[in-house]
Amino acid sequence: SYSYPGAGGSVTLPGQVAGWNLDEGTGPVANDSVGAPPQNGVITGATWVNDVDAQRWVLDFDGSNDEVNAGNSAALDVVGAFSVEAWIKPTQTGSYEAGVAGKDMARFTLGYNNSNNRVYWYVGHGANNWSEYVTENEWNHVVGTYDGINIQLYVNTTTVGPKPSTHTPSWAGGNFDIGYVEGLPGHFDGRIANVKLYDRALTALEVSDQYTAGLGDLQGTMLKWNELAAGATGNYPLWAPIITKLTPTKLTIAAAGAYYSLLRTVEIVDGKITFNDELINTDPSDSVGILTETTIITDEGVYQDLFAPSWHPYAGPGPGSNERSGNPTIFLEGTDGNLGVLLEDNFGRRHHEIKTMDDPGDLLPAGQAFFQFNDLALAVGNSHTYSWTLYPLENTTDKFDFYNQVRNDWDSNFAVDGPFAFFHPYSLGGSNH
Repeated sequence: SYSYPGAGGSVTLPGQVAGWNLDEGTGPVANDSVGAPPQNGVITGATWVNDVDAQRWVLDFDGSNDEVNAGNSAALDVVGAFSVEAWIKPTQTGSYEAGVAGKDMARFTLGYNNSNNRVYWYVGHGANNWSEYVTENEWNHVVGTYDGINIQLYVNTTTVGPKPSTHTPSWAGGNFDIGYVEGLPGHFDGRIANVKLYDRALTALEVSDQYTAGLGDLQGTMLKWNELAAGATGNYPLWAPIITKLTPTKLTIAAAGAYYSLLRTVEIVDGKITFNDELINTDPSDSVGILTETTIITDEGVYQDLFAPSWHPYAGPGPGSNERSGNPTIFLEGTDGNLGVLLEDNFGRRHHEIKTMDDPGDLLPAGQAFFQFNDLALAVGNSHTYSWTLYPLENTTDKFDFYNQVRNDWDSNFAVDGPFAFFHPYSLGGSNH
């Protein structure tokens, strides 16, 4: 599993009046990184913490008397239209509403109500608002906008509104505060980062860009198998793959070595998990041969189905035969559920090798299986993408249920020919299976 950071980064957009990253890590001042002159905030009570999810310093507010006061300079007066943006990680208990960032309800503010786990966007009056659910103990990206006519609220790119504003806000005066806002009864309990004030209404696309930038990049663990070239001339450096969340259901994993790079795209699609592994030759002067091995581990039995693997006579006259593909599937059994593995790209289907604990002589640990590709060579500047899919299955299913689900997804019954050509009628005992 992967943990996705929030509040990691941001993009400077036109119209930004002030911005408090809240990442100093020490001291009593929250620096304004945009304003000219900067409108630095004075920190009262809030403490610096190195947040594990965000992988950076943020400010932690205790819900009692903590706040950041950026003052009431005319530089913070926005007229006609405005937006307020923040990343919040609420942890508060109780039943009061607390200020997140803004001036007051007569002007504008973001607030958070713990009793219903909703963030509120107020413009001009307490009755003139939009609200939306946020998740406690997780980072949430919140943006409130006002274009002079309509108010709108975004939470992690989900939009509420727009709707016509029923009140005109006061334009001048008022302190800009973070963690507490005048007129709301409580102080925020949780963590806040990347607070921004704009003198215009952000668009939905800009909000989405800010959300994506804030997700940031997460340094992963070392890819141990890249040490296979250790000691050789030009051996691989220690890779540190970077995981980037693109959407709530899609991420990429990128790593680069001296000779080739990997870009893995993982996405949840219709209840399945798809993998597209793009291997790219990064050697500027020579071809590169690449051995790829993927290991799958389950808590119980794992076996390849009984149909013909690549080396079986039914697969053709010999290994690598173009007459018939080998079996591009693995079926894994587990206590809580089963798992189907399907190799999807044509090259991978014809050039793969699958091993499981049930294959004689493989000597794999119980509950393990792997597939590998042994004969991929890429010319200078070339790439290849292996595609494969994981099918999460109920523990009451068997391998035939898995195959039928694949056939249903393909809207075809490839019993003998096509991508499921390993379904040879003789190996099945008849063509009616």
